[in-house]
Amino acid sequence: MLYSNHKRNAMTKHFISLFLLTLIFGSCVPAPASLTPLPTVTIAPSQTPRPTQTTIATATPYPLLQTEGPYLLFTYDNKNFTIMDADGSGRKQFQLPNDGYVRDLNLAVSPDGKWLAYFTGSTDEPYDLALNLLNIENQTSVPIANLLAPDYPENLMLTTLNKDLCPTDIPDCQKGSIEADFRIGIYALDWSPDSETLAFAAQIDDPSSDVHLLSIKDGTIRRLVNDLENVWSIDWSPSGKKILYNNFQSGNYTSRELHIADPNILAVQSPKLIQHGPFWSTEGWIDDNSYLIWDGGEGAPPHNFRYINIKSQQLKVFWKYESDGFSFLGDLGGIVVAIYPNQPDATLDSIESGTYFVSMSGERTKLSDDIFFHFDRQSLEDSFFFSDLGRLYTMKLDGSTSPPMSKNISPANISVSPSKEWFVLNKNNSEIELYSKDLQFIQSWDIQTYETIWRPDSVGFFLESYPNLYYISMKDKELELVDVCPSKDCPIRHYVWLP
Repeated sequence: MLYSNHKRNAMTKHFISLFLLTLIFGSCVPAPASLTPLPTVTIAPSQTPRPTQTTIATATPYPLLQTEGPYLLFTYDNKNFTIMDADGSGRKQFQLPNDGYVRDLNLAVSPDGKWLAYFTGSTDEPYDLALNLLNIENQTSVPIANLLAPDYPENLMLTTLNKDLCPTDIPDCQKGSIEADFRIGIYALDWSPDSETLAFAAQIDDPSSDVHLLSIKDGTIRRLVNDLENVWSIDWSPSGKKILYNNFQSGNYTSRELHIADPNILAVQSPKLIQHGPFWSTEGWIDDNSYLIWDGGEGAPPHNFRYINIKSQQLKVFWKYESDGFSFLGDLGGIVVAIYPNQPDATLDSIESGTYFVSMSGERTKLSDDIFFHFDRQSLEDSFFFSDLGRLYTMKLDGSTSPPMSKNISPANISVSPSKEWFVLNKNNSEIELYSKDLQFIQSWDIQTYETIWRPDSVGFFLESYPNLYYISMKDKELELVDVCPSKDCPIRHYVWLP
């Protein structure tokens, strides 16, 4: 499924030092064969030496891991983590060292499940924000780089700023605005699909935050791009051949700039501007060569749907009309849009109201004269979910619909298995229903649920039911309690699968 003044052009390499450690747990605990130690690298003279790596021991009253994966990794607080067998039978727990934390678990874990990128310190005094890596198998921690330059935050005044947004009678407005905006993107990072390179934002040798690349193979760090705007977000293409990133001008974070860089070019790059301005949104990758974006915001409905050709770096609009509801269906190769009648908008031309399917080529198919809404990317093999007056249906691309499956329900409450053989329907957060792909009811459970987490092999799923976690096997369909939150005020868990 589915953004200058010229800086130094010489490529700067930064190195980190580490010692190879392997922490072996009890012989009854199988270690994933795919996990390997971090590489040995050296430290550049310009870098402040880091503390030696530390190892966190496992202490848990639960059974040890019983299988060789896949594993479910979850956390309550982004500092303490649990690795659990895919059926909930065993586990291993660890804590990040030195008050470490993650900001987004899905982005922090490498696709191969070997590494966890995390932060220590902060952008507040003593300005010690740093990036680190953790070996998930043995919890060996390695410092990577300080993300703030020694003269931070005074150096931020050298970055670009929209001064019109700061009143002249408020002298600290410019400084405060730049610092606040800088903090938004300094935590940006993304792993390459092959897990060999980590792209991250850092202010290592310039006043702005720039995209840098860490090579897992040799431990070197190099700056990828040359901008005076600060990084907003980073996104690798599915093949790993390109990196799409967003910048923003301090003091005007609503106006973002989108660029595409080539990670295989060693020289520091200044990619051309692809898209800029306020109130546009990124939807995601259509395929390895296409990225979907659209306009909207400040109360404006979604419109001007277009995609970027990553090779040519050109934009193509395939649906310009304002839409009262839409969903991107990557598996079906297009978007579903709802158009209300009699809208006072000249851009609608002669478009009739109704529900349409629009392919990436711009070819549209009217599915129904009625107006339906679809709020989730998930789809079955040949149909998608939509709701009408609180009733749930599926619709094929020929416009044919299924009988209603439920009342007072939204497609946002659906979770489709990776195999697309089954889906779970969460009825008003109080009852769970399991269906087959041909819409046949299988079983229900009376339980309040906030999230469904399917196993990668679709033979079972977990249910986040605050404060407990349950597992249901597709074989016996029994509800099994596998985790109880240890805290009285337990937050919702965050999850990611390890291969």
